[in-house]
Formats: sequence, structure tokens, C-alpha cells
Amino acid sequence: MTGGAEIPGAREELRRRGERLFAEFAALLEALAPGRAPVAELPEHPDLTALGDPRTFAYYRQVALDPPPNGPGLLERAESLLAGWRLARDRSDSGAVVLYAQRDASKLRLHFHPVRGLTLCRADTESMALHEPALETAQLPQYSEK
Repeated sequence: MTGGAEIPGAREELRRRGERLFAEFAALLEALAPGRAPVAELPEHPDLTALGDPRTFAYYRQVALDPPPNGPGLLERAESLLAGWRLARDRSDSGAVVLYAQRDASKLRLHFHPVRGLTLCRADTESMALHEPALETAQLPQYSEK
């Protein structure tokens, strides 16, 4: 069951947002790994992100860089390329610095391993409902005090 009627224009809007994000994601990867950036194109169909009513969908892609780019200042270069995004850093259990970037509801995540360099990147659009809820709000029985 996919839910109720399709929300007019929702699928096209999600695709438009995905195309914009993935174009920026591909350009970022190419800037950080010139000539050896992995393919980071928009998938044909969005992924299911929540099974609620209505279900929500988003585009996301995770890519591994092999061989990973490495070198002094790579993390700082990524941060400068992401000017205009809200940035945060965290450290993973493996010791990698994870750079989180968010603009509007789009998100990027880049993993910088201390020895190997930039190893993993992910891009996510926001989740959106493509259909109206399938179920009408249930009417609860009315109880009277007696």
C-alpha cells in the first residue's frame, strides 16, 4: 500500500531537490579527488525512509573513495568548498573526523580517516511524503459519563 492519492508535484519537487544536491555533491567530490572521484549520480527512484502513513521518501547515495585522497589541509579545503552550509565536526570510533554539512534540509557527511584520508561520503535530500495519508482520521467512540 503506497498511501492515498499522489500529492501533485511532490515527486517532481523531490527529484528537483535531488538533482541540485547531487550536482553539488559530484562537484565537491571532483574538487577533493580530481580525476578519480566516484560516480555520485542521482538514483532513478527515491528510497523509502519511513513506513508511516503517509510513507516518506528521499534520495541518498553513499560512495567510497578508492584510493582515497589524502594530504595536508584536505578537511579544511572541504570546509571552504562548503561555504554557505552549516558545518559540524565529530570523531568516529575509528578515529576519523566526520564533517557534517547541512543546508536547508539537504545533508552531506564526509569521513576523513587520520591515515588514509577522505574515505567515505554521503548525500541525503530531505524526506518527503509523495502521497496523502491513506487512512482517514479514525473517529473515536463517544463515551458519556453515567
